[in-house]
Amino acid sequence: MPPIGNMGSRAMSHRVILILASIILIGSFLRIYHLGTESIWFDEAASIYGSKENLVLVVQSSGRLHNQPPLYFVLLHFWMRLFGTSEIAVRSLSAIFGIISIFVIYQVGCQLFNWRVGLISSFLSAISCYHIYYSQEARAYSLLQLLTLLSFSFFIKVLRTDSRRALYFALLLLTNVCLAYTHPHGLFVIISQNVYFLLLWNRYKRLGFWFLGVLLGTVAFFSPWIPILFERASRIAQNFWLPEPSLKDIFYTIRDYASGNNSSIAFLMFSILCLVGLIAMRGFNGEWNRQNLLQSIKGLNRNSSLEFVEETPLLAVWFSFPMIIPFIVSQFSAPIYFPRYTISASPAFYLLVARGISVFNRRRAVFFLIILVSLLSLPGLRYYYSHYTKDQWRETASFIEHNSRAKDVIFTWPDNWSLAFNYYYKGNLEIFGIDKDVHDNKKIAAVLDKAIIGKERLWLVLSGGGTFYPRFLKDRFGSRSVVGEKKFFRIVEVYLFDLCLEPQQPAGCQK
Repeated sequence: MPPIGNMGSRAMSHRVILILASIILIGSFLRIYHLGTESIWFDEAASIYGSKENLVLVVQSSGRLHNQPPLYFVLLHFWMRLFGTSEIAVRSLSAIFGIISIFVIYQVGCQLFNWRVGLISSFLSAISCYHIYYSQEARAYSLLQLLTLLSFSFFIKVLRTDSRRALYFALLLLTNVCLAYTHPHGLFVIISQNVYFLLLWNRYKRLGFWFLGVLLGTVAFFSPWIPILFERASRIAQNFWLPEPSLKDIFYTIRDYASGNNSSIAFLMFSILCLVGLIAMRGFNGEWNRQNLLQSIKGLNRNSSLEFVEETPLLAVWFSFPMIIPFIVSQFSAPIYFPRYTISASPAFYLLVARGISVFNRRRAVFFLIILVSLLSLPGLRYYYSHYTKDQWRETASFIEHNSRAKDVIFTWPDNWSLAFNYYYKGNLEIFGIDKDVHDNKKIAAVLDKAIIGKERLWLVLSGGGTFYPRFLKDRFGSRSVVGEKKFFRIVEVYLFDLCLEPQQPAGCQK
């Protein structure tokens, strides 16, 4: 298949450009709509506070605060200097990455197959609730997706383009270095490309020196971060919050790609189309020979385009490696598998689904399938825009601000999760906290004694669930001391303790 620059007049016609522009507009609207509606949650607050520091501290603290390399946080640092730290400002950077990805997946679809696959894959990406969610979050996942697409775009160009090959190799090297510095799971994208190259070594061995240069260059530029990566990996192996994954987690991940509403019907539909895209082959007339499938299979070696045969291992390793490698590692070491970490595999999934749709030669069938997958995506989009999906820290802070008194104090648990609360809280009350790993009653009592000096009431802001601290405070101040309780979406709970209702009242009670 020729590269995008030589696709011909039909692929670059005004009609195709108009359709692509419409798709990008739809995707842009979905990523900007309600961008600042929900509260900043803990991970986003960590991004904001970690990127506020001077640039040296941003780089130094990224591994410690986020377990991630620093590229996204460096970009966010400069972005916030230009546009501020509001919800819309910090999330708009990810939205831009997501919007650009819609165009880049079109390019990749054209490079691998044709303009029809490019348009369908860009449309699937544009309406993907999974992609929209991470395009509206101040974290590195949207950037990871974009860099993955760019990396594979340059990877395909160096395999299929003789002109300007040195330039594409340089761009591939630059993109892969950025991938490595964006997220540790970006390394699995690089591994998948090298595995594909080895699988087709006989065809591409003339490029072996160039690919070795890209690999060694990536390792060389990433080498300053390698000791930090191993150090963080050793700490994660000792204590990390992720559970060990099972095969059903891979099922759930693919279901997330297919639908944001946990729809089994959408999962089944997308999976069938993905499978069709994997096994699709060309018969004698360039289309599926449905009357004689055996004839098509026998004629595969003689009549199939070599490029279309090569897409199968390419998309297979692209789709599988970002999921399979962390899954296998999780079975023998610390769990590192999490659905959002696999976002780099999702473009390959949409490309396969788009290929599965495009193999139907009747235009009505293609339109029907596009409409069907759109309808299956609507419930997820509707739910996403009409329900809370992030912790309600804005509402928590506002509730305390409007109901607090001068002699109140705030106690947060765990203390490190209070970043999101601090982002919103504009009141004057003192805030105390304690780490989630502290369960020694004497240490907890010492922090409490310091916090309640001269106070009449205590607000407990509890995040992450659990009953230890409410029970501990009830035992300490008496069961009657709980005069207020409110739960917010997901993991935020607020308890109000009146310290002056028991005989042993702290100093400061005027009752």
